[in-house]
Amino acid sequence: MTETSFDSAVAALYSSEHQASTAEALALTAQRRTQTIADMRIYLQRVGLLENGKSVLFQNKRLVHITGTKGKGSTACLCETILRQAYGLRTGLFTSPHLVDIRERIRVNGQPVSPEVFGKAYWTLRQMLEAPAGNEPNALPVLPGYFRMLTLMALYIFSHYEPSIDVIILEVGMGGRFDATNSLDLDTTWKSYACGITKLDYDHVRVLGHRLEQIAWEKAGIFLKNKLSPGTPRPPDDVGDEIDEASATKVPKSTSVKNDCKYFALDPKKASVQQVLEECALGEKLCFVAGSYERELPPDAPIGLAGNHQRDNAELAMALCQAVCDDKSVSSTDIHAAIAQAKWLGRCQTIVLEPKLNIRLDGAHTVESVHVGLEWFDQVAVPGAQRHLIFNCSHERNPVELLERFVPLGFHSVSFCKADSERPSAIQKPSAKALLQTWQSSIPKSEDSNGDDSPYSHLPDQPEATWQETLCNIWCALERELLPDSNKAVASGTMTLSASLDQIRQSLKEDEGASGEVLIAGSLYLVGSALSALCWKETDAEGTLIADESS
Repeated sequence: MTETSFDSAVAALYSSEHQASTAEALALTAQRRTQTIADMRIYLQRVGLLENGKSVLFQNKRLVHITGTKGKGSTACLCETILRQAYGLRTGLFTSPHLVDIRERIRVNGQPVSPEVFGKAYWTLRQMLEAPAGNEPNALPVLPGYFRMLTLMALYIFSHYEPSIDVIILEVGMGGRFDATNSLDLDTTWKSYACGITKLDYDHVRVLGHRLEQIAWEKAGIFLKNKLSPGTPRPPDDVGDEIDEASATKVPKSTSVKNDCKYFALDPKKASVQQVLEECALGEKLCFVAGSYERELPPDAPIGLAGNHQRDNAELAMALCQAVCDDKSVSSTDIHAAIAQAKWLGRCQTIVLEPKLNIRLDGAHTVESVHVGLEWFDQVAVPGAQRHLIFNCSHERNPVELLERFVPLGFHSVSFCKADSERPSAIQKPSAKALLQTWQSSIPKSEDSNGDDSPYSHLPDQPEATWQETLCNIWCALERELLPDSNKAVASGTMTLSASLDQIRQSLKEDEGASGEVLIAGSLYLVGSALSALCWKETDAEGTLIADESS
């Protein structure tokens, strides 16, 4: 094998060899979602990471597996920092998405693997995947899709790294039950393991379900010891989701004693969701943390990740680390010190670009997460500074319910900028008119209103508009609706991110002595593009791959 370069590996990963880009290819990929675990087991077997359903390569390693809707990346980061700094273990961390460099997804001891390690892993695996195979399903592609391939690469790197890795932290890509990271059995694979579920919310509902109970069932699939087991039945579609939140207090509380516990979840604060999580544990002990449960982190203990919501993530991270290292004794002082040092790209992150220009980055993209991010921005922004917003979000989300939360913050300018990359989608982009009419119809009507009249019915459909122009039109309409008597932001849907930053600099220069606060939000892809434009760099991890005889 001669090809090992990083650049050619990245080019291949972004090509049609691994990426479904046409509507037909995306549909075929969606159809195979529930076969992910079986498919991954075949790929794992072909690259030597699995033999007869077992893998000896991980039996001296510990596993922390994390899923959830919000905070799973932050919790994975906190776990990695605690395990490395407090417990003294060598860590392998797999997360998604990346923001600037694809190597961010696969980290060793907190740093992205080197281009050499990444390239060698890709081409080594590819050679094995393309070798003549035995009796396998005809429909299974020779090369796995993008995320599946990256998961294989992470597992291969973590099992073949020198110096060797002690503990692997895997963040689920989407859901959990049918996620590529959920392919290795628990009891027969790892030295020890712990699985955690962060805060649940409505996201990827087309795939995971429109009820929180269904989303919880998808997430709790990581609790399955035997990953090919069907587990409990999926909650049905036809049961109402409007169960009294107060009823959660009527459910017997799981013990807060975490001894001998391997499964953890943040308090879901809803009885029916808690019940689904407990059933998915299949009789194993499940411990809930934070929320209405006893806390271990002192209220004044500093956390390296900004935002009050990180206190819950830190509680979960501590529980997971203690469970996976139940044979080790570490002081709470060391654990708290590690938590204070945690850092995570693109989540409530500040970059001081110039003495009077702060860049605030937050990739939150659900309603509740955006609310948390805006609270953080309001707290850290310099009083009296010009406020500028650079925003984008996926067209699969409802941008109106996100943008209406930004409008009251009084931005001087708003730019809707396309990210350098985005996830392929077969979903058609909706118009501003359709989105605003749907939003308007959800608002309770006053008694004297004409129920059939919509202030947006006169808007043109504009099928030729770019998504950024659509977002800009929505913003202007929301400003007219929500701030009728206030100054309006200068809004644009045609500028690049770099041009937007240049315009903000010019605005500050013209307003002599003014300081600026720039919030870049709505999408991790956009945040990544911003970090790239700001020339953000990280140091590569030290180490290399052990030669594989099969390659």
